[in-house]
Amino acid sequence: MPLANKQKPPILQRPRRLLMVVGALLALLLIVYLATAATGFLRTHSKVPDPQMTGGEAPLERAM
Repeated sequence: MPLANKQKPPILQRPRRLLMVVGALLALLLIVYLATAATGFLRTHSKVPDPQMTGGEAPLERAM
């Protein structure tokens, strides 16, 4: 059976729909990425240095 006559899966029969599915997945990944970045930024942005901090973390907290 030649490749041109082979039945395509339903998602490939309508290429525009495939692009919409891929676009929706990329948009979802972008939203998750931005939410993760915002959470990390807000956690470090509002952090108050602890004056009693000792050990390896102390120089980093003093620099902030």
